[in-house]
Amino acid sequence: IKKSKTCFELTNSSSIGTVRSFDNIESLGSTCITSSILLTLERWFDDLSLDSSSYLKLKLNGDIMLSSIIKNLDKSSVEVNRLSDYVASQLLKKLVGGCVKDFGFNGILYPLCDIFHSVLLKDYPLISKSKNTNNGQADSHSHLQPILASTDSLQSSDSLITVIIRFNSKELKFIFPSNSCSPPTLLELITNSKSAFSIVNNNRVIKIRNKETGAIINSDFELERLFSLTRNKFGKLIELELIHPNVQDYLNLNYDSTPP
Repeated sequence: IKKSKTCFELTNSSSIGTVRSFDNIESLGSTCITSSILLTLERWFDDLSLDSSSYLKLKLNGDIMLSSIIKNLDKSSVEVNRLSDYVASQLLKKLVGGCVKDFGFNGILYPLCDIFHSVLLKDYPLISKSKNTNNGQADSHSHLQPILASTDSLQSSDSLITVIIRFNSKELKFIFPSNSCSPPTLLELITNSKSAFSIVNNNRVIKIRNKETGAIINSDFELERLFSLTRNKFGKLIELELIHPNVQDYLNLNYDSTPP
């Protein structure tokens, strides 16, 4: 960015008296960011379900994510860190467009792919689990082996929460680094669990239940509270179940369907 003539003109246009529109540069940057996201999903997560892929494209291309990326490029920049998410995301698009104009696609798009790939590994460990499962790394007993996000090795064991999600005879287990990651949302858990367990029927409603209490988790707030309380518990274990609600109660599908 510091070596880009276009980025220099962009960030100093008022002080040097330059009057020009950067709309084309912003559109170029926006297109490049979208292309990098698509390339990231194709290179590393090409077997995700349509729902998971669509959700991640929206999440990665959203103002909050793009704002977070540009603000983490230089945390010492007070001016950038004060920007709203929308303004910061538009600035990132302009800077990416300027760099692509001056240096070409390859030198910019591939580093962007690395950034988005790192974000997925850190913030969406279930996506990584889904990838490993679909590549045949699950054993013949349908027990899904645990996976750690790339930053977990740097975490203190006191901050690691073990999360187990069960559906029928299958089990999904991952380690959540509570110090560096926000708790997943209900949509993330359900969408990624459906992908990991190869649940293709989208006509049936799926809920998540706390196995310890038997209570249905109905909101992101309830899920976040569960993670927060578990962080201070001995053992730091969260056990969840995927269930289908029925008209009488919530039916637990963790049973042996073989007729007696």
